[in-house]
Amino acid sequence: MLPAMVLCLFGRVLFYMDTTEKILEIKVPFTKGSLSFRAQAELLLQRGLVCNDKEQLIDSLRHYNYYRLSGYCLSFEQSRHQFLPGVTFEDLAAAYEFDRKLRKIVMESLELIEIQLRTSVAYQLAEGYEPFAHEKRAYLHIGEEEFKKWLELIHSTAIDSKEIFVRHFKKKYTDFPRLPIWILVEILSFGALSHLFSYLKKVDQKIISKQFGIPLTIFQNWLHHFAYLRNICAHHSRLFDKTFSIKPRSFHSDPKDFPPGKIVFSLLTIRSILRAQCFPQPVVREWRRKIEDLFANPPHINNFYEVVGSPVLGDAWLDSSFWK
Repeated sequence: MLPAMVLCLFGRVLFYMDTTEKILEIKVPFTKGSLSFRAQAELLLQRGLVCNDKEQLIDSLRHYNYYRLSGYCLSFEQSRHQFLPGVTFEDLAAAYEFDRKLRKIVMESLELIEIQLRTSVAYQLAEGYEPFAHEKRAYLHIGEEEFKKWLELIHSTAIDSKEIFVRHFKKKYTDFPRLPIWILVEILSFGALSHLFSYLKKVDQKIISKQFGIPLTIFQNWLHHFAYLRNICAHHSRLFDKTFSIKPRSFHSDPKDFPPGKIVFSLLTIRSILRAQCFPQPVVREWRRKIEDLFANPPHINNFYEVVGSPVLGDAWLDSSFWK
């Protein structure tokens, strides 16, 4: 960026031009047309993709959507829209399948964490205070305006719910749309649940985070990241090479080889939480085995472990003390 410029003549300022202001990009109308599945396949082949069965490629595009599949092309390109020599359609398909399996396994672990958090929050509020503690500011740490928004959210969630147990409560009790906390936690989104945790008093937060074996300040950040991670998986978005905008904070003495913005670091945070005894350990061991089996057969991508977030240790990250 050029510095601000001042033009002087005989000691007098003639004009001042501030060139430090950001130059705005000129927008243009979108004029691209759509392409048939056959034309999409032709475009990939023109960009250097190797494919021995063009009809299979066309059939795959009918299923995957070109725009989704094009995201997986990035890891196989030497320059934008130009594949590395020898990259095959099977390579793209393998990367897509690896990512699909990864999303599924990550969702399994997030489900374990989410269910345990629902149980822990409900129990802490109900046993520590009363069944409707989440409806009273006296039991929470929350501002007045935020509290009003919170009540609007949980009441609208109850009204919109189609769950049988919610309809039963509505039919039998006059309190509706107020729900006792052990019912409410079952219909809150993961994001809303993490917000509720942030509204709890510090003493209650510490009791819950201790059950997970993670310091409170780290635990709060991880819940935010897990809600974000769950959203990525739920929308079937690309995961294995994504750089996360909401990153988990580093835990004590974490290895520098794992950047927090990549999936490997997220897997390590999940593994750290799942060590807690509140989780069924046989299920946790099976989850860990699935991850290890998946990473034992990665797609054929140059610098794969750098892409997923382990640039130094490579496939040895599974043998690190942070995973075992």
